[in-house]
Amino acid sequence: MPKHGGQAGEGKAKVSGQSRLYKLLAKDYPSPDELRELLAGIALGVLAKRYLHSGLPHVFADCPHKYVAFCESAAKLFGARARDVAIMGSARFGFSIAPDSFGKALSGASDADVMVIAPALYEDEVSEFAARVAEALEHFGSAWKLADDQEVKLEAGIVSELRGRALAIRFGFLDPSRLPDRDPRKQDLFDKMEEAGTQLLGTAPPGPVSKVGVRVFRDWEAAERNVEHSLRTLANRLGLKVPIAPTELGEQEALAAVSPSA
Repeated sequence: MPKHGGQAGEGKAKVSGQSRLYKLLAKDYPSPDELRELLAGIALGVLAKRYLHSGLPHVFADCPHKYVAFCESAAKLFGARARDVAIMGSARFGFSIAPDSFGKALSGASDADVMVIAPALYEDEVSEFAARVAEALEHFGSAWKLADDQEVKLEAGIVSELRGRALAIRFGFLDPSRLPDRDPRKQDLFDKMEEAGTQLLGTAPPGPVSKVGVRVFRDWEAAERNVEHSLRTLANRLGLKVPIAPTELGEQEALAAVSPSA
């Protein structure tokens, strides 16, 4: 009997713990300590979907209508739909989720991390990247003129650019900072980002945010994957044991090479 009683007590404690996690998950703005609990007890993919797809960003907590207006404006800039715009990072939670500044309250020095789903811009980058690779390799001549074991050399700057863009494409997003300066799309995208920032900061204002960063994604799955990676990076820094499948190990390492701090 005592043994059974002990098992029943453990079962109740487990249910109680799960109930608390579900209540925390329902909060749009968990505290840093509560987010830590969630990272330790809820699958990161679930958390990524929860905070990416539902709840108002903290900077718009008191003015949801202005968030709708901002999403519509940002969507027009990037040729997307209003429902394909989201805000993450400190502007979403009210505090930083970057490992080096976790828990730091949103302030006038904070950034708003805007995520836009724009398949056309992503596909354009895929096409332009293929052309860039062909251009970079053009001076080596035709492929059939090279011996299989012949070494070829590329400038370090070109290798860095191609690697960064290739990894970004692999994980479904376009990073304007990786584009070469001579690419007209780079300035165009930064102009759009600046305009998005002007529109965000001009909403009366929405909150203590100084600038806006925008990342363009192929689809929501790619955006979710990026947020999940940010949460996993934070969990690891906090010393939390978050399971990761062996097949994901290489992907996490590659994502780390192209993902900025949240």
